[in-house]
Amino acid sequence: MKQLVRKPFFLALLLSIPLWVVFNNYIVAIIVALLVAFLLSMCHSLFLLSKGKPGKQAHTTDQDESQAPQPPLEKRSLTLPDQDS
Repeated sequence: MKQLVRKPFFLALLLSIPLWVVFNNYIVAIIVALLVAFLLSMCHSLFLLSKGKPGKQAHTTDQDESQAPQPPLEKRSLTLPDQDS
């Protein structure tokens, strides 16, 4: 199932066959199958993103807080060179 969730179009084709029987209309079945397949694929991707590496994110925020603030950059005046014509 995990392999099919990574390929939502193939999942939609497989889902469309039983939905064709349920709805008795292949156009409606393929539309519903596409919507369900892409929804499942997005949910699976969000699950993998939220599952991945929470310790690494906490580590980077600790480093950002421990760094001393940088002094502001020098203010430089922007002047145009004198043009002698």
